[in-house]
Amino acid sequence: MENRFVAWWLAVVVACIPSWSLAADPAAVLLTVTGNIQPAKNAAGKKVTFNFKELSALPATSIRSTTNYAGNAEYTGPLMKDVLAKAGMPATAKEVILVGLDGYQIRVPVSDFMKWEVVLAHTQNGKRLEIETKGPLLVMYPNDKYPKELRNHATNIKQVWALVSVKVQ
Repeated sequence: MENRFVAWWLAVVVACIPSWSLAADPAAVLLTVTGNIQPAKNAAGKKVTFNFKELSALPATSIRSTTNYAGNAEYTGPLMKDVLAKAGMPATAKEVILVGLDGYQIRVPVSDFMKWEVVLAHTQNGKRLEIETKGPLLVMYPNDKYPKELRNHATNIKQVWALVSVKVQ
């Protein structure tokens, strides 16, 4: 009985400490890109994975964006177009399917990533995003920079939090 209590207590402690989350391990796979891609020769098959270290090696962009859940904040990470280019997305790709940790999926035209500075944010206001704060990866559009075009429901539903995979079509 005592061993069960100790095991239960440890599980609760681990679950409640954000620094022990997936975002805390820089080698943990955070994103998988599949589908219509042409990965570099060293990649296995039609799948490319990224960890925090690999994403951090791409040029970072910071944008300010206002959301219902975080207010006005600064989001930092590589541009989605740079991540997809690194994964081997061809110029002929038309859309991607973004998938969140909770299974949420949405189709997004690739043209969004070419037209707007859509960031694959791993940091919000200088702090790493964690599952508890919509991370470890969050697709963020520059809503504040282009309010007439992007501050709407159609854009909000494309801002996938806890993004885990992208399927290129």
